[in-house]
Amino acid sequence: ARLERTSGAERVSMGGLLEEGTRNSADAHFFVFDGRGHTYAAAGVRVDNVVRGLLSIGVRPGERVGVLMDTRPSALTAITALNRIGAVAVMLRPDGATSREAQLGDVRRIIADPEHADAARAARRVSVYALGGGGAPRDVGPGITDLERITPALVQIPNWYVPNPGKASDLAFVLFTGEGATTRAHPVTNGQWARSAYGTATAARLSTADTVYSVTPLHHAAGLLTSVGGALAGGSRLALTTSYDPDTFWAEVRRYGVTVVSYTWTLLGDLIEADRAPGERHHPVRLFVGSGMPAWLWQRTLDRFPTAAVLEFFVSSSEDVVLANLSGRKVGAKGRPIPASAEVAVVKCDLATGEVRRDYDALAHACGTDEVGLLIARTSTSTPGALRNVLAAEDAWASTGHVFRRDVDGDHWLVGAITDLVHTAGGVVPPAAVEDALGELDSIELVAAYGVRANADSDEQLHAALSLRPGRQLDAAAVTKALSGLSALQQPAVVRVLPQIPVTTWWRPLRAALRADAEKKALVTWVRASDGSYAEPGRSRRLRRPG
Repeated sequence: ARLERTSGAERVSMGGLLEEGTRNSADAHFFVFDGRGHTYAAAGVRVDNVVRGLLSIGVRPGERVGVLMDTRPSALTAITALNRIGAVAVMLRPDGATSREAQLGDVRRIIADPEHADAARAARRVSVYALGGGGAPRDVGPGITDLERITPALVQIPNWYVPNPGKASDLAFVLFTGEGATTRAHPVTNGQWARSAYGTATAARLSTADTVYSVTPLHHAAGLLTSVGGALAGGSRLALTTSYDPDTFWAEVRRYGVTVVSYTWTLLGDLIEADRAPGERHHPVRLFVGSGMPAWLWQRTLDRFPTAAVLEFFVSSSEDVVLANLSGRKVGAKGRPIPASAEVAVVKCDLATGEVRRDYDALAHACGTDEVGLLIARTSTSTPGALRNVLAAEDAWASTGHVFRRDVDGDHWLVGAITDLVHTAGGVVPPAAVEDALGELDSIELVAAYGVRANADSDEQLHAALSLRPGRQLDAAAVTKALSGLSALQQPAVVRVLPQIPVTTWWRPLRAALRADAEKKALVTWVRASDGSYAEPGRSRRLRRPG
């Protein structure tokens, strides 16, 4: 019934869900942070106070306002306050290109925590406001307005203000993905956020008995839509943390009574590699929920924590797509659309351009079983940039920008993002096949495949970089064997071992950094010969990482 109220002109929003929680469970804990619990009532008061501060500086419904903050209570408050006004929270990434993201997000104001105020000020033609850290006198820097110094009771509320005016169709958030030139903005409406929230709560079976540990940052879809959204929709308690530390993880799980843990990409790798802690024994965690986890890390998670399950999502928020592997039986699969998701299809496409392939009748064709193609989502004919007349006359679809295959059971498997495909002289290669093959090696800690150009006019070469687990070793023969099941086109020209693989704040390997630095930072480099074997130029060596 709730999902039926998440489309069109229905009023639904993050601010509205918090208000509902305050009305129904005022004294219950909405979230915990740094050992302190915050009730729905207290959180509601704080949000309303920040709303007054934002109104006093002129924030209006529909205005896009940047939020550049670490995960902390004030960040959650700022996001909710903007939503309560009807403004749009543009979620700038602390490790992203702030100026570029501010430009893509069309922001003229940025709310930052004290740690990121200077970075916010570096963005061009924006006003910067500091929030968080308390109301004591402080110097937040020249040209920065301290929102904590505004007295809420002295702010005159304008006559037009109505709390939580957002309709399902209204823009609520802007998220970012990609690196550098491939940075992409993803608009998220209130309805899309709510469908993800309710979908997560349903798929994860969240209830008031659960505590959701949001290890993922709020500027990532897994944090904002899955963790926060799922907890609000399910009536669960939310546990926030600014930083993720495997050494204190189990102590915090016990401290807060955590039953569900969020993740993104390779986040759980450090937890798997950590020594077993006393708190891990008979732990209360029943579910790890998130997106982007490689299949090999997924299997290691199940092996290390056999009493917990993994619920893997694929979320393309702009296209309203949510896939979920509800059963968990197929490790690595993204699963099927949940009831909240848009209808999807996998269609034949040109991997070199990402364009849908059309036949003589100008229509596209759905891919066969396990055939690689573009994942598209059913959308409205009024959607800007919609693909028209794709599978039938007058239909409308939107590209997710991702390549998938669909198995005989109807489960979807991610092959890769269009922007991550490697354009070699022999053809277009998804990096996932290399990463999955090398990830199966027990000695591998982290692996990433990427394209490298000798110059701007040359084709790309497929390269792979990896790091080793503590105390493990690897040689060229093991690499050759691991990659022997791939075609010559799919095998990387070069494999490098690095001290570590750089990752983003949401634990995705940084391919741009690897392109720039992998060669000079490599501990050893293996090059592919014409017969598919790998060897270090001039010699052979077994590499071992100290334990």
